[in-house]
This record gives sequence, C-alpha cells and structure tokens, in this order.
Amino acid sequence: MNIVIVAHKFLTQSDDELVECLNNNKFNNLLHIMYSFSDAPDRRSYFRIYKSGNLVKELTGRDFKNFPEPFNLFKRSFYDRILCW
Repeated sequence: MNIVIVAHKFLTQSDDELVECLNNNKFNNLLHIMYSFSDAPDRRSYFRIYKSGNLVKELTGRDFKNFPEPFNLFKRSFYDRILCW
C-alpha cells in the first residue's frame, strides 16, 4: 500500500505520530511532505520517503520566502501533484 501524508510543520504534530505508526506497521511506501507556515523564517518544503518502515531518502526544497504568497501556494500544489503521481 502507498500512503502520502501532507502537513504544514512548525513543531512536532499529530502527523509525526501517524508516520511513526504507519512505519511501525511497515507499509510498502510512505511519502511525508512537509511545508513551512507562511510566517515561518523560511518557506522550504521537506520530503521524507520511507520503504517498509525505513527512511530511504530525505529532500529539502528551495527557500521561497522572498516570493509572493500566491506563488508559494502554487508551488505546494505543484509539489503535491508531481510527488503523488
């Protein structure tokens, strides 16, 4: 089973517990996409890819804090569609 979890991150939240639970059950593929809030010091996107409960890849996107907010909303939508496809 393939699972995608998308969340805005600032601190540890319930999505972290969900990722831990799913990894303990060793789902085949889990993609955890995390976005910074608009008032965060940066506007980076973070991606973690797990296979059978193990972290296999972690990526960090470019910081778009100097771009207008509509661009950041488009960027998130684009990442969601591309990474989940």
